[in-house]
Amino acid sequence: MSAKKREEEFLQLMDSCSGILHKVTLLYTSNEEERADLLQEIIYQCWLSFPSFKGEAKPSTWVYRVSLNTALVYRRKNNKQQSEITLEPDRIADLPAEYTEENRQRDALLQAIRRLPKTERMIITLHLDGYRNSEIATMTGCSKGNISVKIHRIKKELKHQLTEE
Repeated sequence: MSAKKREEEFLQLMDSCSGILHKVTLLYTSNEEERADLLQEIIYQCWLSFPSFKGEAKPSTWVYRVSLNTALVYRRKNNKQQSEITLEPDRIADLPAEYTEENRQRDALLQAIRRLPKTERMIITLHLDGYRNSEIATMTGCSKGNISVKIHRIKKELKHQLTEE
């Protein structure tokens, strides 16, 4: 494959998976500067790994896996605690008047997910994005049964967090 063709394929893949990239950066960073840094690191790691992508998994699954692994390494390298990640105060002040109850619930869920340990955060994010337990097991290296149990426990924890608020 020519370098130009490879680059075009990669850019198309990054464009089609932009939602995944932004979701991962939102869940694993606490401000715009960190989000931009992490996004750049994820794209770089995807580029480095792209030649080894054999197409055995869906491209979006591969991008998700690289993104999550990069985010976990990024967090570890920057030695941040999950509890430091909160909805930015300036973002709350900028919310439009038509900010709905549904938006409040979504932001509350996002905050609750951010407070989860990183492995649980990864599992529930994949689950909420519609990945089957077997796919999540493959991505995380856990058994399908273990993933099922973890998802049940995570949902219970999130429900508990959301009812406390």
